[in-house]
Amino acid sequence: MPVSELAARSVKRVALELGGKSASVILEDADLAAAIKGTVSACFLNSGQTCSAHTRMLVPESKYDEATQLVVAEVSKYTVGDPFS
Repeated sequence: MPVSELAARSVKRVALELGGKSASVILEDADLAAAIKGTVSACFLNSGQTCSAHTRMLVPESKYDEATQLVVAEVSKYTVGDPFS
């Protein structure tokens, strides 16, 4: 049963974080490396648990291969670890 429906039964005030699918739009003349570094950082901020996490990246098709390589390189700098550490 949806949270909003359960809350409505007793007129509880409730706020729901629906999560965004915020896109990072990178234009043709952008500094691609800087834009990708910023996008990856914004995506991973707070473990990706923000409504404005850039979870999509839109790049010109002509820059797709270069952008993919830059994303892989940037993401590889992050370390996944035990959240209890």
